[in-house]
Amino acid sequence: MNSETKDLVAWLRELQQETDVRREIMSLQFDIEGAIDSAQIELAWCSLQDMIVSSLELYLRRAGIQPVAAGDQPERSGLLLRHLRRISQANAATALALLEKPAPTEVPDLLAQIEMVRLFLYGELGIELAASRESATRSWADSVLSLRRTAGEIGLAQGDGWYLSSADSADHTGWYDEVMEALSKADN
Repeated sequence: MNSETKDLVAWLRELQQETDVRREIMSLQFDIEGAIDSAQIELAWCSLQDMIVSSLELYLRRAGIQPVAAGDQPERSGLLLRHLRRISQANAATALALLEKPAPTEVPDLLAQIEMVRLFLYGELGIELAASRESATRSWADSVLSLRRTAGEIGLAQGDGWYLSSADSADHTGWYDEVMEALSKADN
């Protein structure tokens, strides 16, 4: 395997890892909404904490830092905060403060905390997935579509254990159109 191919494989692997983080954030957005709808405050709060951590990872990946996978959530949080501190001590301090906030006991307090987190992640860090469930779904779908198209164009599998479609197979993007249609119906 020549060095250009190795670079492409490494780049594609990074894109796959970023897409996985986007999927995490999208899933957490659904978890947060579902927990709120069923008045499960602590579950929503736990999902919100996880969304902060996953969003920090996405932010760092976009900044060119590929964090090494850590064990449990506290270990992962610590690792990501250390990396973030190198970029911005102020953002690291804000993220830590949000992670250290106690769990709310009332829905209005939870909603206020969610808004605070979204303002930081989306407003300050530019993580569009944190803005809403719809934006997270759209961002994830766009990322998967880009990953699949790029991998197909350069003739590489999108990740370990993935396969390449045959060259004569139809472009399998019907799923993307279905996701976008569902989002447009949700917007109306």
